[in-house]
Amino acid sequence: MTELANWVAGAPTPMPGNYNAVAGFGFNPYDPRRDPREATFDGRPALATGGSSSGIGTAASFWAGNVGSDTGGSIISPSNQNMLVGIRPTIGRISRYGVIPITADHDTAGPMARTVTDAGHHAGCARKPGA
Repeated sequence: MTELANWVAGAPTPMPGNYNAVAGFGFNPYDPRRDPREATFDGRPALATGGSSSGIGTAASFWAGNVGSDTGGSIISPSNQNMLVGIRPTIGRISRYGVIPITADHDTAGPMARTVTDAGHHAGCARKPGA
């Protein structure tokens, strides 16, 4: 149910979003059914998960929060699709150490959590000293 996509929502190959070559698709915890339409009968979920994020595990209460690395929506989209609070901080506010660089003027890391309070705590803990 919480499979993490291989690389940036399936890129660089034309894979569907939230697909993992080993475990298959991750499913939205609010509607874990497979898509019943024949046109998409490849096992994808009926309700989108928002991309390559571990946000589905946060929404399913497996953990209190997670960190997304956002270049093209990997904080905002999963937060929106899974009813989470996502904070996409100003670039440089949180260290990008460990984030695979794609584009320096867009890459940033930020928290996702089920409540504003939890997301704020995660953001405060993750910020760089002096930032």
